[in-house]
Amino acid sequence: MAIETIAAASPLPATVPRILIVEESDINRRLTQHVFIQAGYFADTVTNGHDAVHAVRKQAYDLIVMDCRLTDFPQFMATRMIRFYENRQGNRARIPVIGLTAFAPPGFHERCLRAGMDACYEKPFRVEIMQDLERRWLAADRDVAAEAGEAAAESG
Repeated sequence: MAIETIAAASPLPATVPRILIVEESDINRRLTQHVFIQAGYFADTVTNGHDAVHAVRKQAYDLIVMDCRLTDFPQFMATRMIRFYENRQGNRARIPVIGLTAFAPPGFHERCLRAGMDACYEKPFRVEIMQDLERRWLAADRDVAAEAGEAAAESG
């Protein structure tokens, strides 16, 4: 398994959300990673569903952005396996899984949701998509981390 991590230009605090990008296409993977890093996030990447499932077992992620059509697993199988793992852990928070697809025929988005994804966007990955993800799923994480930091500072 190969998880690629590219650090942001300046050191990021531990409270910064960590993103896992699951994408077979090198250019799409690097573009998506670049957008998140430029926005100030940690962004790990893997190239297939098998490695995504293993990465989730080794590292806590705040968001997963996953190609909907990975060739190493049947469609959506990696998402189903991640959800199964989360359910078995019991105490682990549900990680938002966001699908990316280059082609979404009618009903595709609903299939993504039934498989356990939280949303699905069409490629190419753009800054506007990242901003929507940030607003919908990552802002809450940052607010919780900031409140925890303030509480620790007040009690210490």
